Amino acid sequence: MHRGSCARSTRCACSKRFRERLRCKEIWVEGADKFRNPEQDLPSDFVERRRQYYAELSKPLDATEFIEPLRAEMAGELRALQEALPTCDWLNISARGAGRITLSPLEADPEPKNLRKLKNEIRTRWGLVPLLDMLKETG
Repeated sequence: MHRGSCARSTRCACSKRFRERLRCKEIWVEGADKFRNPEQDLPSDFVERRRQYYAELSKPLDATEFIEPLRAEMAGELRALQEALPTCDWLNISARGAGRITLSPLEADPEPKNLRKLKNEIRTRWGLVPLLDMLKETG
């Protein structure tokens, strides 16, 4: 591995970790709004008015009362997925190795009716510019 590519991959790995930690608010940026200290996310009177805030959100004060319905819903959805997987002929899940989840290629959708006209109009106005590149530039 070249020295430059090693440094680049290290920077990339560090920036990914940094971004993840910012999103999870493990670290924060002083003075920022989106990435501020998580203690500033709560109203200053949260401790005194906790019951009122929970009532306004229609959430129980007890964490177990909040978590159990979610856990039951997730368990039900996972059971439904487990039952549906064997009937999915377009899906293959292997036990070991690379590419454990494999999806069969889908048939191509028919080209939209107006796409050909749009491409012709763009070609007339701007020459041979790929439509995808044009959309990327305007997006």
